[in-house]
Amino acid sequence: MAMKTTTPDWFSALFRELATALQPRRLPPDAPAVYYETLAQLGEDKLRAAALTLKRRQFFPTTGEWYAAAMNTRTQASPPVAARCARCEGRGLIVVRYHTGEPFDLAICDCPRAQPFRIGGPELVAQFITTPLGGRIRMTDENRIGYVEDFAD
Repeated sequence: MAMKTTTPDWFSALFRELATALQPRRLPPDAPAVYYETLAQLGEDKLRAAALTLKRRQFFPTTGEWYAAAMNTRTQASPPVAARCARCEGRGLIVVRYHTGEPFDLAICDCPRAQPFRIGGPELVAQFITTPLGGRIRMTDENRIGYVEDFAD
């Protein structure tokens, strides 16, 4: 069972700011809590910086779009960039192709860059790959998203 996260006041205010600027048609009452639970590990600085960028859009962002914007935002609190993972080349995701001709799958790496994907799980990855950043990957119902340890080498 997932642990419920308390939504801090700063995030509730930031969420309201975005909602006011972008006027989404429908947002469920628990939307701020759901967004915060998904995005909390990114930290306040990155989420605030991403929100500034997202306010210029026409539509309210999904959690995947907000996540992608935050990952592309450099803040003073950003940790130094570590060496790239040889397995995923620093992307956090690995396209698994089969010699048998089966449809490809997507694996979440076990490196530090993939930790937000591991926390958000396959659902976050599914949202992320539909954003412009992940848009080069075209998934169908035949493709699976899993963790790298679930796939044979």
